Amino acid sequence: MDKRFFSILALFSSVIGFTANAAVSVSGRIIDKTDGTPLEYANVLLLSLPDSIFVSGTVSNSEGLFRFSEVGAGKYAVKVSYIGYETATLSCEVSSN
Repeated sequence: MDKRFFSILALFSSVIGFTANAAVSVSGRIIDKTDGTPLEYANVLLLSLPDSIFVSGTVSNSEGLFRFSEVGAGKYAVKVSYIGYETATLSCEVSSN
């Protein structure tokens, strides 16, 4: 079975706020690893670590972009699945500062 791979380009951007518990946005782009084309409608999950509890879910848009808004501080996994591709997981940590 030939499995294709994709890349997750994750970006972390601060949401404007001045409290110690300011939330951030976690966003990224999903592309085919071999030719760089964006993958639209990929399933993207945000899971808390270490127990992998579901936090939020979304799908990528026509440009392969996704975003989770108002993510609190903590350790997370971003899990991406797409038919015909191997599921990929990226760990990230969101800090309150």
